[in-house]
Order: sequence, then C-alpha cells, then structure tokens
Amino acid sequence: MKEFSIQDEQKTQRIDAAFLKKLLEHVLDTEVDVAGWELGLNLVEPAEMARVNQEFLQHEGSTDVITFDYNDPDFIEPGESTDEGVILRGEFFVCVADAVEQAEEFETSWQSEVVRYGVHAILHLLGFDDLTPEERTEMKLHENRIMESLEKGFDLSALELRGA
Repeated sequence: MKEFSIQDEQKTQRIDAAFLKKLLEHVLDTEVDVAGWELGLNLVEPAEMARVNQEFLQHEGSTDVITFDYNDPDFIEPGESTDEGVILRGEFFVCVADAVEQAEEFETSWQSEVVRYGVHAILHLLGFDDLTPEERTEMKLHENRIMESLEKGFDLSALELRGA
C-alpha cells in the first residue's frame, strides 16, 4: 500500500504538488526502510497552522510542521496487523509561509525548507524525536543526510510552479 495525498490550501507560494509528492515518495522508497505508507500532507497558511497547533497541541501560534502519527496506539484499530513490515500512517501539516521566513534566516531556499519539513515529518513517523538536545542532534543528522541525497538527485527549485 502506497498512498500519498497532498492538499494545497495556502496562497504563499505556487507549489508543484506532484513534484513534492515525487520527492517525498523517493525518500520513502530509497532513504528509509518501510514497506508502505498512507500519508496526507496539508500545505497551509499560518492561521490554519495556528488553529491546528492550538487545537491538538495546545501551543499558541503558527509553526513550521506538525505531524500526526496514525500508527500511534491511540489511532490503531484493534487487531490491525503490520506483518508486511513497517507501514507509515499519518498526516502532516506544513506552513509554507514559515518555510519562506525560515529560508531567509537559514540562507536557503523556501523550496528546500518545504521539502525538509516533509522529511522531518517522515522521520517523526519513523519514531525519531527532537525533544531533547541528543534526540534533536540525531534527528538532524538523518534529516541532513536525506536532504543532501535529494539535492544531489533533484533540482528542488522545480518545486515552484511557474507559468499559468
């Protein structure tokens, strides 16, 4: 099972959703050890991200990425089996306006930031966390390795949808 949907509800940048899906599916196929996935990515404006952040995490304001792991015991249906290997099930929200802002801060492109947030969400779904400095360092090492691989194989600037 390999299902990945993208909902683009933001107006900050014109994004080639098919290319973004291709990039993230490449990560899932080649960079991590999973048998399949059922994932949803929501590209949202800061107001929607702030709403999700407040409603589900009780945090104020927008943030760059929020990940919901539907393999978490709170979401798994009783009796569900994953004998075929690791199946990632989840949904993540990416605030493109935050990506634009952070790209300036980190002197990178907004396209690279959006892809990085997707990679970050996938790593969360694989069990990585960034709550402690040690966990954050380990997660960042994996994130950077995957981003370097993507940047070698793909032109991330093509994420920007150009033309009519």
